[in-house]
Parts: sequence; C-alpha cells; structure tokens
Amino acid sequence: MRSRPEGTAAFRAPWGWVLLNWGGRGLRELRIRARKPRGGVRDPLPASIARAVRRALRGLPFRPPRYDLDGMTPFQRKVLLELSRLPSGRLITYGGLAKRIGRPRASRAVGQAVGRNPIPLLIPCHRVVAARNGIGGFSSGLSLKQKMLKNEGFTVNYGRKVL
Repeated sequence: MRSRPEGTAAFRAPWGWVLLNWGGRGLRELRIRARKPRGGVRDPLPASIARAVRRALRGLPFRPPRYDLDGMTPFQRKVLLELSRLPSGRLITYGGLAKRIGRPRASRAVGQAVGRNPIPLLIPCHRVVAARNGIGGFSSGLSLKQKMLKNEGFTVNYGRKVL
C-alpha cells in the first residue's frame, strides 16, 4: 500500500503568509502570518488543498479537502466539522453553532473549540460572531478577521459589528 505524502509549504497571500502542513490523512494546519517564515520547506501542495486555498483566499466557495483533526478532542472535532459545513456568505453565532451540534448551553466551550481551529480560512472560524453580530474574537487577530469577512462581502461597522 502506498502512503500519501506529507509536507509543508508557505506562500505569500493577500493578508500575509499562508503556512500549510499536511499528511496522509489530510490537511493538519493552515496558519496566516504577517512575516515570511524562516527556512521554509516548500513541498508540492496536493491539488485538492491548493484549489481550496486559492478559492477561499478569493472569498469564493470551495470544495473542502480532507482534514486531519486527530489532535483535537471529540467535542472540538464535532464543532469544527459542523462549522466547516457553513456555506460561504453566511455567519453564525457561538450560540447558534452550539445549538447546531446539540449542545445549546455550550456557547463558551464552542468558542474555545473555534479558537483552537488549526485550519482557519478553510474551516471558517472568521464567520463565527458574537451575539447580535458583534465581531467576537479571532486567534489570528481581529484585523485579519475583518479582512477575511470583507473579502467575503461582509461589512464590518466600526470594527464592532458585522453587517
């Protein structure tokens, strides 16, 4: 049996540098950083990951590649897999996401799981907002969240509300 290749890659994107890590089970990590990474191995990106990232960076719908979420708890995986089903152009609150996974009182735990998302952009944690469309938080910084939302056609009003 032939194993799938593992690799890492980094490339320049509109909001900084995208760093990717994948293995035989799928994409493990996607990070967006302001500075170019040191050294930087550049392996050939699997076609499914490359297509999804290119489309997501343009704010377009994409077909998700396989994800490897083995480092997450079962609860975190459930939250992130449900979030990955959220269509482009839609927002959801932490409470709404909690309801969708059958845990309506777990908004804070959902927020923590979303904050641990190892694949932002493709698993669209930037589309999760606080109650009444408040901007909420973002592990990579609110300015990046605002840019990602604007890229998908949302308006961020004074950095506080998403319209």
